[in-house]
Amino acid sequence: MANSVLLVTVDSLRQDVLAKTGAKTGSNINSLTQVGTDFTQAIANGPNTPSSFPSILTGTHPLMYGGYRYLDETRPFLSRSLGDAGFTSVGYHSNPHLGPEKNYNHGFDVFNNGEEETDSVDTLTNLVDENLSSDSRLYGLLRRLWHVFGSATGISAYARAESITNDAIE
Repeated sequence: MANSVLLVTVDSLRQDVLAKTGAKTGSNINSLTQVGTDFTQAIANGPNTPSSFPSILTGTHPLMYGGYRYLDETRPFLSRSLGDAGFTSVGYHSNPHLGPEKNYNHGFDVFNNGEEETDSVDTLTNLVDENLSSDSRLYGLLRRLWHVFGSATGISAYARAESITNDAIE
């Protein structure tokens, strides 16, 4: 059997809460740690996705490369390092903060961005992300409005975990 690396990240999920729920997902994640490495002292680089994932995927602090918005190709990407070592790297996700427009696909042999972003709402969301500073009041207001709209209509920027898992297995 060839050596493999499986990096599973779950946004906004605390391990202690998962363990208390007794959810099937928790037991599946726990079974992975029996054959791999369980990082029991992991600490997030920041309080949200845009500040944490650059560090997870590059091993760098965002401010070392100009901030949180986009991943600069000069960073030491984990996917590129794995490729240089002979691994095939595949990324599957549905998080709108981790798309190719912010260079998160860099270095992956296969990168699946979840749902197709073809409708006008996704186009507008990308336009806001690309042209407004995430620190601005207008950006914060528009993001809150998008979340309220999504909650009221049932529209989500995120694909269901089952869909992503099935795609990855396929």
